[in-house]
Amino acid sequence: MDYLTLIVFTFLGSAATAITILAGQELGRGSRQGAGAWHRTGARLLLLMLAVPSAAALVLGPVLLGWITSDAVVAERAWGAAPLALLSMAPLAAAMSYAALLRAAGDTRAVLITSVTSDYLLLIPLGWLLGVHAGLGLPGLHLAWTAFGTLYCALLLPPYRGRFTRDRVGENLPKAPQADLT
Repeated sequence: MDYLTLIVFTFLGSAATAITILAGQELGRGSRQGAGAWHRTGARLLLLMLAVPSAAALVLGPVLLGWITSDAVVAERAWGAAPLALLSMAPLAAAMSYAALLRAAGDTRAVLITSVTSDYLLLIPLGWLLGVHAGLGLPGLHLAWTAFGTLYCALLLPPYRGRFTRDRVGENLPKAPQADLT
């Protein structure tokens, strides 16, 4: 399951990087609308990039697990955690789209602070509590991952809205570099 979530996470991270670059180019031109369009397109792309491998994993899961392990107990535990593992990526996909646009606007601090806060406030303690002490094991870790993604997304909303709401047109945008014609 770790490989599956890592592959999906890598797909999402790659797409989020593309959103950052394309939205950043629009912001550099002074086009909030263009950056917003890349954000919306990127968010849909992230959800699609989550849905397609997730659907394939859910349909082909038992076959794929048979290639990975011949231990029936391991395969059963992994298959039992598969839906939750894939679902845990949904709030992270939304968070990655917000983070991409904030990075494009140069606000890397908000992204870093929210990630670290979500890690230490929820992911680590909740993973330990649910995975170890509540005896949930791998599903407990994926519940903690879901909580992390949800909090990460929720904490990114205020800086995102602060920079990109319609009533703040033109504010907080990075200034486009001016050519020196001398």
